[in-house]
Amino acid sequence: MPIIPKKNINILDKTKNTVSFNKELNSSKQVKLNSMTCDIDLINKFNELATKRKWNKTTLMNEILRDYFD
Repeated sequence: MPIIPKKNINILDKTKNTVSFNKELNSSKQVKLNSMTCDIDLINKFNELATKRKWNKTTLMNEILRDYFD
């Protein structure tokens, strides 16, 4: 099977400018984001919130990034 490179995920920031999320995060933010994805309770909390507010995955990621990195 051929190796498929990761695609950049475009996320809107507060000023509605598109920022590339894949490699532009500095290493401390990458470590923090990786640790967040390993926290099952935190993931469940955000999934419940997303279901309650009827967010799609993009909106959910925007909210997570806004809350934890601003």
